[in-house]
Amino acid sequence: ALSAPMRVGFGQSGVFHTTQRPSYFAQEQSEMDQKFCSALAEWHSRDIHYDLLHVYDGVCGEQYANLQSRWEGEGRTPTSLVAFKLMHEKDNMRLERDTWRLIERLTEARLQPYPETDDSLVPGYDTSVSELAEHLMNSQQDLKEPSLVLGWLEEIYREMANKPVYRDGRAQSMNGLEDDLTASNSCRNFADLDPHATEDICKAIWQNLRQGLYKEAADVAANGHQHWRAAALGGQEFSKYPGSESGNTYHKLFRNTLRDIIVNARLNSYERAIYGFQCLHLESMLHVSSTWEDYVWAQLRVNRDATLLKQMSQYEYELVEDDSEFLDVSPSTLEDIFSNLKNYPVKDESEDPYRIAQASIILNNLDNLVDHLSSCATSIASSLNSDQTSIIPVSFLRFAAHLIIFLKYGNYPVDAEVDDEKTANILRCYVDYLIHTDQGHLVAFYTSFIPSLVYNDVSLPVLVYAEFLKDITDSEERHEYLRLAYKYKLDILSITEQVVALILGQPDTEIPDDLNQITMTDETRIRALEWLLFNEEQHLDAVMVANSLVRAFLLIDRFAAASEVYNFLTPQLSKTLLNQEFPTNEYYRDLLSSMVTEEELQNAMIMVRAENVMREYRCLKDFLDGYTLYQECIYRTEEGQEDTQKYPELNSKIQSVIILFQRILSYPHGWLVDRPPLVPEETSHDPEREEMMINTRKKCIPIIFLLFHDILLRVDVKQSLSLVNLVADEHYKLYKCFSQEELRAFLQRVRLSAIKLMEEETTQKRARGAM
Repeated sequence: ALSAPMRVGFGQSGVFHTTQRPSYFAQEQSEMDQKFCSALAEWHSRDIHYDLLHVYDGVCGEQYANLQSRWEGEGRTPTSLVAFKLMHEKDNMRLERDTWRLIERLTEARLQPYPETDDSLVPGYDTSVSELAEHLMNSQQDLKEPSLVLGWLEEIYREMANKPVYRDGRAQSMNGLEDDLTASNSCRNFADLDPHATEDICKAIWQNLRQGLYKEAADVAANGHQHWRAAALGGQEFSKYPGSESGNTYHKLFRNTLRDIIVNARLNSYERAIYGFQCLHLESMLHVSSTWEDYVWAQLRVNRDATLLKQMSQYEYELVEDDSEFLDVSPSTLEDIFSNLKNYPVKDESEDPYRIAQASIILNNLDNLVDHLSSCATSIASSLNSDQTSIIPVSFLRFAAHLIIFLKYGNYPVDAEVDDEKTANILRCYVDYLIHTDQGHLVAFYTSFIPSLVYNDVSLPVLVYAEFLKDITDSEERHEYLRLAYKYKLDILSITEQVVALILGQPDTEIPDDLNQITMTDETRIRALEWLLFNEEQHLDAVMVANSLVRAFLLIDRFAAASEVYNFLTPQLSKTLLNQEFPTNEYYRDLLSSMVTEEELQNAMIMVRAENVMREYRCLKDFLDGYTLYQECIYRTEEGQEDTQKYPELNSKIQSVIILFQRILSYPHGWLVDRPPLVPEETSHDPEREEMMINTRKKCIPIIFLLFHDILLRVDVKQSLSLVNLVADEHYKLYKCFSQEELRAFLQRVRLSAIKLMEEETTQKRARGAM
């Protein structure tokens, strides 16, 4: 089918700004991009399930371990530039891995239905306090999700506790402290411990509590001969004690006592933090916090346990007198936890793009998350476009793209739709990044996820992929990228049309010294036609665009460039199209005289438009062939080859020129004139084309007559005079294509023909008289 007309002209700008490629991107980033793409492609062939997040977690974890190993190799000179760069790369990779892990756990939990609350649960009768607490933790979303987040934060700390910390030029693990304590205190009694040893034990206990390792914390105390402290670590739990059917009946008293100790006793900071952990005293826990994860964990721990106590109070579980005082000062909502961070020393950490994303995920605030991803993507893309270093790590762009794909197309539990425009912005920025890093083989895959928003009647995926393809010049690469587009179900026909429109719309910055010169810009525009030649369905479109390009060249006297268009196009066109015979006038007349359906009429009108395209092609090609042959004839005569008897090749070319010009002047309906519309009310579907054709006729018809006359003047003077009758014929009205100056010049040529004819007749008469 004949597509909509394509606008072709010189000096128009493209759709998008073309950015410069940065000079360097880490090879490792490209390898990560490929791994993520492979994982997504494998799952996308089935379904984008949340298990895919586990694959992302594994890819990031593997890269993090690699970076960690390399960074440790640079540990002896931690101030070196290599170590500094590796440190930032591994930290960003850890944050990305941790974020995928968080999303995976919360997504799985949010997809599971929560059991209904059992109002019959009353502690002290058939249900113990511990059973009530366990039931609430599993049935209430505001308790279960914070527990998952706490476990996530504890896992991060647990991993970091086993990583080396560089002190005084030597590596030491955080857990190494426990081993030292065990060895130094194995033969010492509690009374023999000095305050520093006690603080070290408390610090080790706290670090285990922070990791969620409660048994290990008790073991540290026991190994340090502080068995009373090991036993006290379970005092706040609701679990059953021997001889008790309802659980730990002293946990209220225990909690109240610890609060009194915190307020009145002199304690080291870690011992105070341990007691604060057991009785929900937030300030004591924050005092030993140092990282973003620490501050979130401490607040969330208090918030979760306070929420549990409040919910238990609805089931005839009595709070102790001090509970209300402490629960009132705890963060009442998850939003409070993250808003409080700006008041703590981790304010800068809380502004890290990964941690902002983590906060939005924990809060299940999809709008804020998508806004954040889009804003960061725009910032990174802007830095790439200006070839500047981005404040936000470039790897975050990959993270944002894959996360938005999961949010948009995966099974992430959301109540609202993910915004199409922001999704499109994130994926466009990532596609730009792939293009900048010479990863063109990935572009089609990610373009296929871009929402089909429409701009100027063209869908966004088409615009994005066309913008990428317009700079591809190698024929094999062009074919391969179209194959990938087909593989990922992109609209190839629309894409190739848009590519051609973008290329032809670029401004012409080259001004040739010679009108016969073919510039690089000309060559680029001519080779753009190749995009429409890969698919035979678009060959007619290729002819239509080529015609438009030829018209544009002719109107600025670029005859050589115009000829090159068809020289490039014609050998690649299908023989079926070139040799196609169109219906006769009688066919259309008979069709219209019979009863036709609307569909039949529309099909006939499409056939007429296709015929007009091919008629125009043949008209213009005949003109350019005749013009080229004429130039060759003139060149030969200037070289002294005027005698056609002596030079038969010249005679053959002259006859070919005459045949071409005769065919030009004998076209039905006129040269470069469309077949009349089938129905009078049919309006032009492309008035711009009609105007260009009128201007092209005015440009070329005077040239045709001048050249034809010049050739005939050399071989048949009498026939050259007949051209004036054709120009003056009221049926064709060709004189309207001449300006006053052109008509005067043509009549001057005709006058020369008349003079030459009279001279020849006079010469012939004299010759006969002499005989």
